[in-house]
Amino acid sequence: MKQAGRIKQLFHNAGIAIVEVDRKARISYLNRGAQELLGVSTEEAAGMHVWEFLKGKRPEFDSLVQLLTESPGGLSDIPVNIVGQRIKSLWAEICITPFYFDENDNGHLIFLKDITRRKIADDRIKETTNILINVLNDSADAILGITLDNRFFLWNRGAESVFGYSAEEMMDKPVALLIPDDLRDKNELTFFSREALKKGYVQDFVTDRIRKDGKRITVNITRTVIRNVNGQNVGFSAIVRDITRQQDLQQQVLQSERLSVVGRMAAQVAHEIRNPLSSIILNLELMDDELDELTGQQVSELRNLLSTIETEVNHLSNLTDDYLSFVRMPAPSRSVVSPYALVEEVLRLMQPTAAENRVTLELEPREVPVISADRNQIRRAIMNIIKNGIEASEPDSTVKTWCSVTRDGRFLLINVQDFGTGIPADVCDKVFDLFYTTKLTGSGLGMHITRQILQEHGGDVQMSSREGQGTLVQLKLPLGA
Repeated sequence: MKQAGRIKQLFHNAGIAIVEVDRKARISYLNRGAQELLGVSTEEAAGMHVWEFLKGKRPEFDSLVQLLTESPGGLSDIPVNIVGQRIKSLWAEICITPFYFDENDNGHLIFLKDITRRKIADDRIKETTNILINVLNDSADAILGITLDNRFFLWNRGAESVFGYSAEEMMDKPVALLIPDDLRDKNELTFFSREALKKGYVQDFVTDRIRKDGKRITVNITRTVIRNVNGQNVGFSAIVRDITRQQDLQQQVLQSERLSVVGRMAAQVAHEIRNPLSSIILNLELMDDELDELTGQQVSELRNLLSTIETEVNHLSNLTDDYLSFVRMPAPSRSVVSPYALVEEVLRLMQPTAAENRVTLELEPREVPVISADRNQIRRAIMNIIKNGIEASEPDSTVKTWCSVTRDGRFLLINVQDFGTGIPADVCDKVFDLFYTTKLTGSGLGMHITRQILQEHGGDVQMSSREGQGTLVQLKLPLGA
């Protein structure tokens, strides 16, 4: 007992909080540090069960007992949340060690170290870390971690969205997997890494990358060197933004600006040409009337010359009409239109042209719903397609036309099928481009205007063609609009 008393005297003024508990875990002694930490005196705490100071109460105490059962030699560095009458809450790190003086004087010593500030700081760091992790993972931009030898060690959800690969698929995969062959041949990756290491970063580098589905996209990349606490380069971070749509929109704006200038010029030129052409056509008609009063071989030759001039003048007149239509395309003036009746009307108008080219026009009878559309604009679109079909056909062939409804019932299709030489695949992609034409006398506006008309109505033009087998053009218009 004397030995125990001497030990307690040594413990009393120690700079650490010490609690003595008996075999039943009742408090029998608190040193000065423990009294200050727990906010109670030895007399007040005497006989209290140690679990009364635990925020988790008995369940937490039972967990500690279980740990002591597994480690009878004692426990160390166990964080616990402590409460009391005069303290709301504090965190302490405890060490528990058994003691034995005799069979009547044994139990455990509990050493406590106040870690409240450290715990609060750790919690804040953990919370901040979790926020940063969530920001990183949930960012719409691709955020990548890259080793010095250009392999991925970090791949967030934004990267999954931009490139189509999951994080599991890309861990430890080479960056070169995303780089197009032509850029790989130019050693873009070597240049990119060298510049980042030299300056510490490469900012807003615009280039192309390949998605999992094989689609080539335009991206903006900022790559930054990652250094450890010793300042050594250990890798790179990269932020990648898909700017494909942005680039497309910029190109569309530039194209729109160019077309605006071209349109104003075309309108001015067409307007200036139209009046003289009208005068020439009128005078040709007057000359033709004058020739009726003459006879002889020379009259026949003059009529042939006039016919040639009239053909070319009419061609110029049609060109000016195309340019003016392109520039002054009005908003659709809608009314209820029967597609079948409209196609029938266009075929009657185009019959002389078809006969001149020895082409038969066929319309398959089929009932389809009426549509809400600008009758004149849709008639012009149909006429453009029929005219193209006739010109693409061989003599003694057929251009077939029929109306149908898409399987989902949302769109009407006006189908025009010719059986001519067809259109090469590389040309199919260009036929809707402004001013593109394969005809010697074409304006390059017909298909562009046709698509413009259909898109103004909420529809589109679809085309499929095979060389040597012909071409199918479908005018797609919404039903129920």
